[in-house]
Amino acid sequence: APSSAAGALGGGGGDAVASSETSSGMLSSGNLFALRERCAACESLQHLASEMRGVKDELKHALPPNYHQKVGEWYTRTLDSTDDLVECVFRAAAQLLWPVSALVEAIASSKYDADDIGTSHSAWVDEVRSEASRFASKLAIASMTPRDTDVLWASASQHVCRSVVEGWSRNKRVSQMGAAQMQLDLKEMAAAFKACGATGTPNLALAEEYVTVFYQPTEDELGRWMFTHVHMWSPKVLEAAVSQYGGAMGWNRKMVADWVERARAAVQASNASSNVM
Repeated sequence: APSSAAGALGGGGGDAVASSETSSGMLSSGNLFALRERCAACESLQHLASEMRGVKDELKHALPPNYHQKVGEWYTRTLDSTDDLVECVFRAAAQLLWPVSALVEAIASSKYDADDIGTSHSAWVDEVRSEASRFASKLAIASMTPRDTDVLWASASQHVCRSVVEGWSRNKRVSQMGAAQMQLDLKEMAAAFKACGATGTPNLALAEEYVTVFYQPTEDELGRWMFTHVHMWSPKVLEAAVSQYGGAMGWNRKMVADWVERARAAVQASNASSNVM
């Protein structure tokens, strides 16, 4: 009995050591990309911004009247951009913590031109589930605050969605049943995020909007869809979506080419309008 107890204790110790080594490996700067330091910096910045907002009136009274306008501009232009800066920091962290190059290739090689709707998700969704689990482990080890965790999960889901759209845009052909498969994959991907402990609602809007192109009933509706989504993705992705729609609708090559050219012109017109403004 004593030897059995010793064996059990020895096994438990080995597991603890293995767990400690795993945690230590994940906590290395190469794996977490200074996540804790990023969080500390953002919290310090937000705290400073909060303190500065509290002394705005006192600061104005302490300065000559001719400085009041500059103080107001500093508060609105600089201090109010604190949240945007924090979001940028966390978005960069999420992109570093969640590599997607292999995911894009996996989606691009998936089939979305089937004549019948599939009953199971595409294989790449399992890759997302595995990566989401690793991402959750990194956040847990880094002892994130609930607020920071929410922001990182939202940033990660948007990052992954951009990659999903990029992968879809590389598919040469997409059928109507393939569009339904895209919706199924998105549903399963959202479930994967939840299963891995993602807080809040995953930001899947970019990918969801891409799929809507296949449900435009007329060319007029397609034109409106194209102009309302011109800023959502890169010109290449927008052109791919229009081309895939034409293929799903059975258009000939000339008609597809004409609509791709319209998409290109819409992007150019939008860019020109932005430059004027």
